[in-house]
Formats: sequence, structure tokens, C-alpha cells
Amino acid sequence: CGARWASLGGLAETVSSGSRHSQTGRLPGAVDSVDGGCRISNPALHGEACMCLKISFLFVDICYGKDVPCVQENSPVCTNPDSTLASCLQGRGDCGGYSSRCGCSIKWSWGCKLTSAPPANSACKCSRNLFKCSSKIVPCKEPTSKFCKSPDLSQETCEQGGGIYRY
Repeated sequence: CGARWASLGGLAETVSSGSRHSQTGRLPGAVDSVDGGCRISNPALHGEACMCLKISFLFVDICYGKDVPCVQENSPVCTNPDSTLASCLQGRGDCGGYSSRCGCSIKWSWGCKLTSAPPANSACKCSRNLFKCSSKIVPCKEPTSKFCKSPDLSQETCEQGGGIYRY
């Protein structure tokens, strides 16, 4: 698998490892990364995930990919890997190059409620501190659930991410 990272005036660095891909070089930059994180450019093999890793060296960040076992072998993006955020989450690496986000807000005094749904085949984990709820996109607990495949703002979708919720 391979990972892309956007920086330095729109240039992207692609570094791949393993026997399947052996490319290294600069590419012209149509990469969606705004936050300086990694994004998959070459999907993993069938039944595996791409772990995107970012290293920093002399003020330059470089992402590279490594084929690893999926978090959930029964996930649709494990059986048919692609370049989406859901595939990146299966690899447990740096997925900061994807612009997708989800949102949670305080619901009464007990927990959080989804305010922005996660992308398809992913979930939103809500966490609560004293004053606010924070959110993070994570793999679904049940990747074959309709609330994972087509997330909405329901409690069932929120349960896919775990965390603290209250509806």
C-alpha cells in the first residue's frame, strides 16, 4: 500500500514499502490533506489494511504505508480495500489527511449526542470532559450494520463508535 502527504506548496510525497509496491518520488499535488496527515494512495491487498505512518525528519514530514491485518476481518473495506478513510481506520495508522469529521455535543449532564454523522463505513466516538464533548472517527463496532454503512444522527449510529452518549 502507499500513503500520500500534502505539504510544501502542494507537493506530495509518496513512499511505499513491501514487495507489491516499490515506488518513491514526488508527485504533483492534488491531495486532499489540509491537516498535514496521511492519506492512502494505493490500497492494501485483499484481506489486509494499509497502516499509514508519518515520520518527521529535518522539518519535513513523510508518510509511508505498510500492509497489516485489518482491525475487523469482516469489514467490507477489509475484504475489498480502497483509499477511503474507512480503509485507513482499519490499518490503525495516521489518517489525518482525510477531511472527514464527525461531531458531538453535550446532551443534558450525562453524555453526548451526535451532531454530525461520520462518513460511510466508519463511526464517531464521543468523549466528554467537564465542559464539552469531543469526537473522533473510529472503525465501527459492527461493520455490517446498516448504521455503519449509512450513518445518521441516531443513537444506533452513536453506539457504533462506543464512547459516552445519551439520547
